[in-house]
Amino acid sequence: MAGDRFNASIDEPRSRARPTAWGFTLIELLVVIGVIALLLAILLPALAGARESSRATACTVNVRSIGQALAVYADDQREVFPHWSAWQVFGANGTGDDTSGPGWAEQLDPYTETLKIHECPSRRIPEAPFAYFLQSRYTAMLNRGRLYTSLRHAQVVFAQQFVVAGDENNQVFYPRPYGFSVKAPECDADDARWPGVFFGTDQGQSELTPHKGAGNISNIAFLDGHAGAFKKFEKNTMTWHGREMRDWAGTQ
Repeated sequence: MAGDRFNASIDEPRSRARPTAWGFTLIELLVVIGVIALLLAILLPALAGARESSRATACTVNVRSIGQALAVYADDQREVFPHWSAWQVFGANGTGDDTSGPGWAEQLDPYTETLKIHECPSRRIPEAPFAYFLQSRYTAMLNRGRLYTSLRHAQVVFAQQFVVAGDENNQVFYPRPYGFSVKAPECDADDARWPGVFFGTDQGQSELTPHKGAGNISNIAFLDGHAGAFKKFEKNTMTWHGREMRDWAGTQ
């Protein structure tokens, strides 16, 4: 009996114990949801900016690759670069929107590993499969605007500043939503007649750059092989003229 009383006295506190109930109150749950929403509001713009910066970097790599392919082409062609011409559709046969002869991207095709170097990562590919221009304003000036003329390396003095290619930001060359062209996507965009980068409202165009999230950046390749991203024209850094430092503005 004494043993039973002893055992009962031990078990009694256990019988009175209650399991602890764990959980969130409604207020605590709302606080947690609010904190998560606040963190998302802070992080999402940063993630979007990082993604666009990554696209801008990929675009710089593309334009550098195009510049390097142009240099290799010129080495094989006795220092002569691809010719510029009219509206060219890649792989077409000279009918419809495609004019006769190959465009500069078609001439460059054997010197590039993939056509993806012509695609801007910030634009939908079907609407803009070719997103870069060949600098042909100087070539056209030297040849009085004649089509199918080429630049010679010896005609350029400022190799470090001379622009050979870059983002094609002119709405003339793109269908909607990037422009107002009704033609097939062109593989031969150039700046002989219309400016390619850093042009303003004085020429009836609004500046259209592909990397809005990255601060309106334009990517440019230079004759000496380097490339960079720029927010505006820098008069001591770039030129379209082979023997003078000139902007695109006011030269239409």
